[in-house]
Amino acid sequence: MTRLLIILVFLIPGNSAKNKLKEFNVNLDSIVEEFKMNIMDRDHCMRLKRDASVLAREVKKYVKATPDLNADMKEEFLEIAKKGTALKVYISCLRDTGMYITSLKQFNYANSFIYGDLEYMHKAQYCTEVLILNIDEFVAYIVKNPESKGFMIRYSWKKPHEIGGGTITLPVYEESVQILFDNQMHPERTEVELFNIICTPFPDY
Repeated sequence: MTRLLIILVFLIPGNSAKNKLKEFNVNLDSIVEEFKMNIMDRDHCMRLKRDASVLAREVKKYVKATPDLNADMKEEFLEIAKKGTALKVYISCLRDTGMYITSLKQFNYANSFIYGDLEYMHKAQYCTEVLILNIDEFVAYIVKNPESKGFMIRYSWKKPHEIGGGTITLPVYEESVQILFDNQMHPERTEVELFNIICTPFPDY
């Protein structure tokens, strides 16, 4: 009798969907925690980026294949898909070696559940918003552009108390974030000096 009741419980669509929702949430939390624990390992992060993308696709596929979901539960599933996509974008911004346009909206959304520590770096001093992001031992300097128009940013940098540094020019697109510097190569170097920051708006065509 007990065995029959267990079978009936799992045959009820609502319970099946709740179990699937729990499974997807566990998978998402696992990717987030693994990313935070292994953020200095770029190759590992690239695998997690793919995992986040796959999770988002799987959730959407499940929702499409389960038309009897009620509106509230459907929204919960789609929220997980949204988080998976934002997490993929977030990892791309911080850990990928390629150049990507990172949506400010998705970056902020992902950071809201990753809990990266963001602080402004002399906000009024520069031509744009420069922030420092800390996640465990990882430190990144990020430029944030909330405006509807992009610009080229040119900046010089050096590490405190060291000879050297350089000057870099990067595009910063509208409503996006761009990483300027991180401590990947030398984890013990958590500080960098940025100066001579110049923003040149993209021309109107």
